[in-house]
Amino acid sequence: MTLNEECVSALQKSDSLHAYSQVQRVVEDFPENSASVRMFEPWLGSLACKVHGARQFECFANWRMLPRRLPNDVIFYVIQGRGQAKISSGSHRLRPGVCLHLPRGMEHEATHDPRHPLHVVLMHYTALADFSLALSDLVTMPVRLDLDGDPVIPALLRDACHLAALGTDRWERSLDAIGLVLLLRLIRHCGEKIQPVHASRLSDLSRIAPALRTMRECCTSDRSVEAYA
Repeated sequence: MTLNEECVSALQKSDSLHAYSQVQRVVEDFPENSASVRMFEPWLGSLACKVHGARQFECFANWRMLPRRLPNDVIFYVIQGRGQAKISSGSHRLRPGVCLHLPRGMEHEATHDPRHPLHVVLMHYTALADFSLALSDLVTMPVRLDLDGDPVIPALLRDACHLAALGTDRWERSLDAIGLVLLLRLIRHCGEKIQPVHASRLSDLSRIAPALRTMRECCTSDRSVEAYA
């Protein structure tokens, strides 16, 4: 008799399956997604994230980020230090656990207290729904999030920096996967604060989504506009 057969026999004789259910339970007390997140949940399944770079910085006393606009979205997470960020939406104090999410094209600048220099992580990325629609064109997320109670996000950012340092050509898929997990976690943190850019846009996009997917999957076939419609 093999070891597996002996285990099955022992379970059958002692009714261990019943006993097993008495000493454990499946934990399913996870919070549901907010109504705002559920609104565009169909698009989350097709969300793809491309990480363009992830770096960790310890800023010198005379550090200052001059006003700038970037062509991709940026996550700016404070590990240590104190400072101030000026964004088109207003001014924000920087401290450990604060995360700024800056959509592409948004002007921003920052300074810090030389007595408490900033130690930050920056991750530049682009997120597309259905490989065609920028996430920032679908929804608006809060510029500032307080994440000091979440140990997972800084751990993900450290992993992203590590993979980026190894070289994106060798670790590209792993880096993009971490970026996607991080972005989805931020979306859940936003909760009801995340809103569609236009109230009717998501429902309109849901109607044309099959055509978009067919175009991507059958781009080499000879199909008419009527067929896509």
